[in-house]
Amino acid sequence: MATATFTITTNAIPQCTEQVVRYIEQQPALACSLTSYDNDSSILVGTAVTNQLRLDLKNTRSEALTIQSIDFEWNDPKHLAWNSTVFPSSGSVAGPVQASPYSMSLSPKPASLTTNDITIPAGGTRSLLLNFAVTVGNPSPITPSDFIGTGGNTAKICVSYTQPTQGSTVLHCRIMPNVASNNPGSCN
Repeated sequence: MATATFTITTNAIPQCTEQVVRYIEQQPALACSLTSYDNDSSILVGTAVTNQLRLDLKNTRSEALTIQSIDFEWNDPKHLAWNSTVFPSSGSVAGPVQASPYSMSLSPKPASLTTNDITIPAGGTRSLLLNFAVTVGNPSPITPSDFIGTGGNTAKICVSYTQPTQGSTVLHCRIMPNVASNNPGSCN
């Protein structure tokens, strides 16, 4: 622990001097505030709907997080494109119907969503439904393993968010397939 000593002197008569000692403690580096797939494989699961996955964003902090964006990269060439993301209020964000990668911006908040949709409560979970569309042929359905990256393919889900104790600083957390060593600075 380091210290800083401040000496305060007045030029009044009689002259007065006061010393104040403050202790400085280095704060540990921030860790990812969201549960990763490595720690809980149930954060990304298939649903009863073909080409739909449920993503559970699980907040490990004691303060709410506000989602700024989510970046998705999945294994191609399954001939599946992003279609839409459905939030708890049933509001949705339509995708560009494009193949991987896809970045969904939530700041500023899309008009179709509520503030609750883009907020992950302290110690809580925000569930999103990820919908994909077939672009060519009859590909096999999307699965969580398509976000793991195999055989040199890159695949990931990265959530960018803010939290009150960090002000307007945007933090990043790669939750699939595992936490990046640069979290929360970046997902690379």
